[in-house]
Amino acid sequence: MYKLNVRDHFMIAHSFHGEAFGPAQRLHGATYVVDATFKRD
Repeated sequence: MYKLNVRDHFMIAHSFHGEAFGPAQRLHGATYVVDATFKRD
């Protein structure tokens, strides 16, 4: 029996155009963490 855990992260960056978005016109984004576990009996 074994178990393998993997963790990684990635960022998605974007910007909006147009004055309606105010400060969000500048580059910003979100960071995601991904966990995966693989098990075998």
